[in-house]
Amino acid sequence: MLQALPMLDPLAAFVDVGSEHMHVSVGGNRPAVFGTVTSQLHALRDWLLAQGVHSVAMEATGRRQLCWPVVDDCCGRW
Repeated sequence: MLQALPMLDPLAAFVDVGSEHMHVSVGGNRPAVFGTVTSQLHALRDWLLAQGVHSVAMEATGRRQLCWPVVDDCCGRW
């Protein structure tokens, strides 16, 4: 039987980075979807700031990790 895990940090985000879309969840809520072009990365940054996110975990492989500097721009300040 599966058990729910406790919420450790409701202001933490998870980003699943794909080649065309990023699915982003804050505190385990329903994911928001962003594109992977620069304007969408900036929209993601602004959205994370608006949500009050202070830490981000990302799943990415290969060159998709290049979006990290934009995410780090909002959350790396802590």
